[in-house]
Amino acid sequence: MRKIHLSREGGRYEHGVDVLFFLSPREWSLVTLQNERELLPWKVQNSLISQVRFLTRGITTKRKIMKPPYEYTLREYQQDAVNGFWNYVRNSEGNPVLVLPTAAGKSIIIADICKGLVAVGYRGLVVCRQKELVQQNLAALNRFCPDVDAGIYCAGLGKKQTDKDIIFGTIQSLSGHADIFGARQLTIIDEAHQVSSNENTQYARFLADLKTYNPKTRTLGLTATPFRLDCGPIVGPNQMFDGTAYEVTVERMLEGGYICPVRTASVSTVDTSNVRRSGWDFNLSELASTFEATVDANADEIIAVANTEDRKKCLCFTTSVKHAEDLAEILEQKTGERAAVVTGETMPILREAILDNFKNGVLRWLVNCSVLTTGFDAPKTDLIALCRATLSPGLFAQMVGRGLRLAEGKKECLVLDFGGNTRRHGAIDDPDFGVASAKNSSGEPGQAPRKECPACEAVVASGTRYCECGFKFEFESNVDKSADGLTQIMQAGNGPKWYEVTEVEYFIHTPREEFKEQSMRVQYTVEPLDDKSRDGNLSTRRFNEWICLAHEGFPRQNAMRWWMKRSRNAIPSTIFEAVELASRGCLCTPKQIKVKPDGKYHRITDYKLTPKPEFVELEEDDCPF
Repeated sequence: MRKIHLSREGGRYEHGVDVLFFLSPREWSLVTLQNERELLPWKVQNSLISQVRFLTRGITTKRKIMKPPYEYTLREYQQDAVNGFWNYVRNSEGNPVLVLPTAAGKSIIIADICKGLVAVGYRGLVVCRQKELVQQNLAALNRFCPDVDAGIYCAGLGKKQTDKDIIFGTIQSLSGHADIFGARQLTIIDEAHQVSSNENTQYARFLADLKTYNPKTRTLGLTATPFRLDCGPIVGPNQMFDGTAYEVTVERMLEGGYICPVRTASVSTVDTSNVRRSGWDFNLSELASTFEATVDANADEIIAVANTEDRKKCLCFTTSVKHAEDLAEILEQKTGERAAVVTGETMPILREAILDNFKNGVLRWLVNCSVLTTGFDAPKTDLIALCRATLSPGLFAQMVGRGLRLAEGKKECLVLDFGGNTRRHGAIDDPDFGVASAKNSSGEPGQAPRKECPACEAVVASGTRYCECGFKFEFESNVDKSADGLTQIMQAGNGPKWYEVTEVEYFIHTPREEFKEQSMRVQYTVEPLDDKSRDGNLSTRRFNEWICLAHEGFPRQNAMRWWMKRSRNAIPSTIFEAVELASRGCLCTPKQIKVKPDGKYHRITDYKLTPKPEFVELEEDDCPF
């Protein structure tokens, strides 16, 4: 490693001072710092400037000057998320979650909620694990809502402000200081999937301590992946969060043109069948050894695909520091282009310079180990190489999510999945992404036999006789003897069929005595779209489905997705409220439904929906805290 000695000089630096440094052939940069309020601990001696310029080959990166504050308009789904939060806390107890994919703009949603909180005279905290997210969220608030009095409480950033209306900080710094912040009414947790239900964790202890000072304080979580390997969904009984106030899917984001499409290319998959587990994921040392053995072959495939597909920016995820350094070295040797490495050991100022160079087009290859899964935005990234495997759908989504942001000239992001993660968890734009892993924390094939309830689509054990919605499974059925005429006609046809919906009705469904929770029964009156299905009295029929909003686990998760596809209003807290809202026209109307025969029963598999009705304002607008 070649080093240039930098003399230390205290005090603040003047606007526009150049900082030049060089640490290794892969870790280089010439940076122009332009924030007058930052401390500059290093100043390059004049005698070394020419050396640095030579070694960096004139490459420069300038930090963008922050644009002045301006009026902002939330996207439709962002406004729905904000409305969903306020509607939830006004009408429901407990702590909600907002589920939004990577690149959905969580920072501006946080900013708008903070603005609303301060407007009614209250104060809040915004908490996360990484100082980079602290800076990112505060920057968004300062840009979009400059009138909000906000500060930082983070040792890593050298600031511990306590007298601001909104405080942004890391859990590491805030932990143990509930006495300072306990009077605040709302705590917002970014990357809420990092919050475990274990009461002994930092998050759990801190939030519990806040409750001792203000029992009415509420917690809002934001995440792209609302599940963990150790507990499944993070929403539900005995979990940190009680309900989902709003959820927008990757599929809807793609349809709206808000994020970039992702395509997975076919590459060689590294065999991880012999890698043991450690905790809830693969044993990292064994995983590293497995992928380090294939680093040369993986590099060849990355280069071949990048050149064939004309990819400009490649972000690689690896298993260890050695793996990252080896991959970067091979990429440099075989392409003649610089490849930078970022790990947890990289100096903060050097890390910032490398990331700036990658974002600004100086670097084509950026290799990292476990540090760029959150809080890193490089919109022009058009190739992601997953040179690692994980049992966590959340981690997989976070890695792929680095390529979801839109950029000029970028049509899609290509994913090279050497770890078989897509096969393990499903595509991130799949409505059921991560569900299999959340149902079974093992995350591997060979799960206990399961089946799906045709009434509510819940996945239950194969031996279950009654679903939570009240549906009774028949273990022996003779379709010829017991199926009704409609079922026989459907089975005699070509599988699922589309029907035109002529009427929709909503009812409160009270199940049999052994089941405690009610559900909402939706009854569709339909007519066949084709003349072949019209057979006397069979021309008009009714189909039912059960929306299990009051249940727990996956029936509720499915019900929440159903509701959010149809309404701008937050998910109701009771079945009575759901039926009441439906009767007031808060749900869009299905024009057609697709019905699939399932033994002697049937289930609705698809819909053609009208646009969502406008959000219904609640009469009660007082602050819920």
